[in-house]
Amino acid sequence: MTDTVTRSINHAQFTIEREVPVAPAVVFQAFADPAVTAKWFGGEEGWEQGESSIAKLTLVEFGAHLDGFDTGAQREEGTLGLVDALVAYLVGQA
Repeated sequence: MTDTVTRSINHAQFTIEREVPVAPAVVFQAFADPAVTAKWFGGEEGWEQGESSIAKLTLVEFGAHLDGFDTGAQREEGTLGLVDALVAYLVGQA
């Protein structure tokens, strides 16, 4: 007897945008420096920078979700929470 496993893949894309009242360099630092990332991301350990006091963060994610274990909607929901945490962190640092 042969067991058959049905495999699946679901591709998803989403875009999240936020205007943050801090300089773009501060937003970049929040992503680039692992010590700073740990403060808002909650874990362990193409960008143009100019003079500004407001940064516009645009995060575009493409994903392939295998075998129905998660979906693009679930990933987007979790990422929205992380972006909100990042904005709260940055605003608190301003």
